[in-house]
Order: sequence, then structure tokens, then C-alpha cells
Amino acid sequence: MTHENLPGRLFQMGIVVPDMKAAIAYMQTTMGTGRFMTLPAEPKVTWFRGNMEEVSYEMAFGYLGDMQIELMMPVSGRSTYAEYLERVPTGGVHHLGFEVTEFDPAVAEMEARGFQAVQKGSFGDTRFNYYEHPDDKGTLVEILYLDSAVKEMFATIADQSF
Repeated sequence: MTHENLPGRLFQMGIVVPDMKAAIAYMQTTMGTGRFMTLPAEPKVTWFRGNMEEVSYEMAFGYLGDMQIELMMPVSGRSTYAEYLERVPTGGVHHLGFEVTEFDPAVAEMEARGFQAVQKGSFGDTRFNYYEHPDDKGTLVEILYLDSAVKEMFATIADQSF
């Protein structure tokens, strides 16, 4: 069977956590990551399963080698993060993130492969969609177009995390 890679470059593993401080401590002491940059929970509006939802979640970014580790802790609202934590209260791998250079063609490719968008969002010119496949309701796939400011922020985090 021939397998074609998903669009973009795999660069991120997203993990939903019930306790951000404990998760960061575990990643640093047990997994050997460097420092994390945390972003506080702030209300935002996102598209989730066909509806606009007001959500809030804390995030942290760090690196394990070249792989970015994104930690998400839902605080309020309906989102894939809250949905995951309801299913797996101890947390775990939520998504694999693929950076794309062109967002709309990547969206079309995901849909052509049978993936269905379950959450969409943006900040600045950065855009992201989370997808699930009807044959697998486990780990989601994220496609992510990064604007220059976010690319710079991620590069700074990577440089400072070792």
C-alpha cells in the first residue's frame, strides 16, 4: 500500500494536560525538555464542531530535540482540548502538528483525504485547523500556517530551551 505524507512538515506534538505546572515539571525532569514559555488563559472565540465558541486555555511551548512540545490546559468553554480531557482525565497526546507554507491548499488536501475539521482558529496571520478522520477518533492532526512573528517566537523558544 502506498502512503503519501500529510501536507507540511511535522514539527509539533500537542499534549492536553489537567495541571500545567505538573506537566511542565514532568516534561523537564523526566523527559529532558528545556524551559517552556507559557501563555496565560485568555478568552478567545474559536470555531468548534460547527459553532463559534468562547474558550479559554493555558498554553506552554518547549522543545524535545527538534520537536516542539505544546501543552494545553483547558480552562473554560467547549474545545477539542476540553473534549479530550473529558475522555482522558489524566491527559495525553492530543495532536500532531504539521507546518504548511500555504494554508488553503493544505485544507483542500486534508478534506480530499477524508479528514474533517473539528476546530479552527487564528491569531495574527497564523491560522490553524484540527482534523479527525472518520476511521480514527484518536489523535488529531493539526495543520498550521505560521506568520513571521510566530515563527520568530518559536525560534526564540527553541534557542532558549536547551
